[in-house]
Amino acid sequence: MFSCYGDYNFNIQGYIKDVENPSQHNSTLLAELAEVAEQICKTGDLGTIASATVCAVARLFSCHSVSFSAFDLLTFQPILDEHLHASATTHYMPRLERSHDLSASLSAGAEVITVADDQPDAYFVIYEPEMQPLSDSCELRIPFFVDPHGLCVLTLGKKESGTDYTADEINALRVLVSLLNRCCNRERADTAPPPEKISLADVEPYKRSETYSQILGQSQPIQSIQKLIAKIAPTDAAVLITGESGTGKELVARAIHQSSLRRNSPMVIVNCAALPENLVESELFGHERGAFTGALAQKKGKFEFAHQSTLFLDEIGDLSLAVQAKLLRVLQDGTFQRIGGQQSLYSDVRLLAATNKDLTGAIARGEFREDLYYRINVVQIAMPPLRDRTEDIPLLIHHYFNFYAQKYQKDFKGMHPQLLGWMRAYSFPGNIRELKNLVERAVIMGNDPAILPSLTRMASAMSLPASNNLTELERQHIRMILEQTGHNKSAAARQLGIARKTLREKIARYHIE
Repeated sequence: MFSCYGDYNFNIQGYIKDVENPSQHNSTLLAELAEVAEQICKTGDLGTIASATVCAVARLFSCHSVSFSAFDLLTFQPILDEHLHASATTHYMPRLERSHDLSASLSAGAEVITVADDQPDAYFVIYEPEMQPLSDSCELRIPFFVDPHGLCVLTLGKKESGTDYTADEINALRVLVSLLNRCCNRERADTAPPPEKISLADVEPYKRSETYSQILGQSQPIQSIQKLIAKIAPTDAAVLITGESGTGKELVARAIHQSSLRRNSPMVIVNCAALPENLVESELFGHERGAFTGALAQKKGKFEFAHQSTLFLDEIGDLSLAVQAKLLRVLQDGTFQRIGGQQSLYSDVRLLAATNKDLTGAIARGEFREDLYYRINVVQIAMPPLRDRTEDIPLLIHHYFNFYAQKYQKDFKGMHPQLLGWMRAYSFPGNIRELKNLVERAVIMGNDPAILPSLTRMASAMSLPASNNLTELERQHIRMILEQTGHNKSAAARQLGIARKTLREKIARYHIE
């Protein structure tokens, strides 16, 4: 591992004069570095800078993995952790410490990051998690400070080619980090008009961008999905994400967007199941003032907001046939009109869609347009339920336990063995959503085996009663959830993972009192 540390305020202009000599440096690398610099300078917050940086570095240097981590030097807690992986392995947060005994730290497996200016004979060191795969071992680690109490670390894994980083590439990284230092450091003194000033204090604690890092798992299904995302993300291909409720379909959509060429614009999300049928068209395409009763002002639709970005239609199977026809037209040529409008508008969007329904069955029943299905299903990603990736359950439990322990400021070193054993044996019919709920409850209730009965009751609520009839299963399950929530339809709909409108329809259909 090669670690760089020290002062990065070197003469950038002098270095650029050197790289203009093609006999010493690669002109293509310089051109690509210039594009990366322009992209980073356009960003407005640390999270966006981190996202743009990891994507650019992964593309520029073709490295196996890259991460951008930020730490609060008062608490040594992670503030931000953005990372991409060329392979389908899982990322684990490193641990930062201040060391006064460098020999002992090195013997314990630490890596020196940089000196600690605030204390004599002190160093900042970093520890890789024991669970970190060997394939993700660090090759380069470059630190830079943000404000007096913030430290960022840019980490690169091995190159995919297996070759070492060249001198030109390391110098290019030095230029890039110097630029990041200027973009992120509130205390910089720059005569040119600077980008918006950034501080680690502006970043929400424990907030992480949901890229590949959040698609946790080392099972074969998850590895295949991560590899597929890496292939399709740079394209504009429409993607249909299928799977049961709670399997992480929206998470995959976010990963695709944040790894795409449209990542600098926010992804626009529409939950089709949560919208009343008479408002779906207005939500998607907008309306003019006076177009219908209650249209007191002009409203832009989601297609306008998603221009040159990504539009994610969650539960697309719940759209009516009339709206499906209008959606098909805008996907064909990008043009549409607001309700009540005469002007044709154009929107350049990349469409991602998700559903937990069998759309081929819906087509056979005349409930979904076949031509729209083929338009949105250029690439399909099928999210596996947890019962098909049980080897990932311990990893997910560990991840969410640490997350909620930090969120609720609990000083837990790990989940109690009895709780962990019970969760490892549980099947999680509610998938990741249920796992997160159970782990969060365990953390809040004190990580105590005494809460096992309440966890068991909570888990039993997710289990379907014995029956051979699918309709009767659903009817009984809805009745059970309604009883547990005191017949609060909003709470029941959230627990069932469906829209309140859908729940009302099912209550009427099944004659549930």
